[in-house]
Amino acid sequence: MKTRAAEWILSQVLPTENARAAIGDWLEDTPKHGDFWFWCCVIRTIVARIASGFYENPFGLVGLALRAIVFNLLIFCRCFFLNLIAAVPLLILAGFLIHFRVLSSPQFDYALHLGGRLLSDACLLTCAYKTGKWVASRTPGHELTGCATFLVVEPLFFGLLAAAVMHFWGTPAYADQVLIRADQFPVGLAENVAILAGALKTRSGSQRCTPC
Repeated sequence: MKTRAAEWILSQVLPTENARAAIGDWLEDTPKHGDFWFWCCVIRTIVARIASGFYENPFGLVGLALRAIVFNLLIFCRCFFLNLIAAVPLLILAGFLIHFRVLSSPQFDYALHLGGRLLSDACLLTCAYKTGKWVASRTPGHELTGCATFLVVEPLFFGLLAAAVMHFWGTPAYADQVLIRADQFPVGLAENVAILAGALKTRSGSQRCTPC
């Protein structure tokens, strides 16, 4: 179980044959050094592979991450617009239910708030997954490097953008609203996982298409 898990993890940054060879070498020394040493070797190799992939083409990867931000925004707008169109019949139906007193206004407000939040989160996760696939498809062999670069560049970009907006047009109260958003952490974490899942999906597809 440990071998298969380590091989799968390592094969996300190395060719499958190289991952198996590395795992085999580490397994021979594991009785001497222990399991902790074994997993440190796996993690160290992943980090080194991602870092070396970035150093090979840092400007290209940062540029790709910036393009991915635009791509993410565009598909989010498209997804949100399509969901808004799909919600129009439901809003009309809710209006009839309220008019005929089948549904009360507070119930409708609660359902509208909950439905809007769920639709928004679903859009975010879907777009994040597609963005992860988009980035990975443009960094063959270095899918996780491209994904990691995007995960670093995106919050830096929006952080700098928010800082600029607050500096020129914001107020202290507005700054507090922007900076203190702990309730968004679970959604942000899920979005990052979706991006990673998209990248891994593309990596898995490219490995299956590669002839042995």
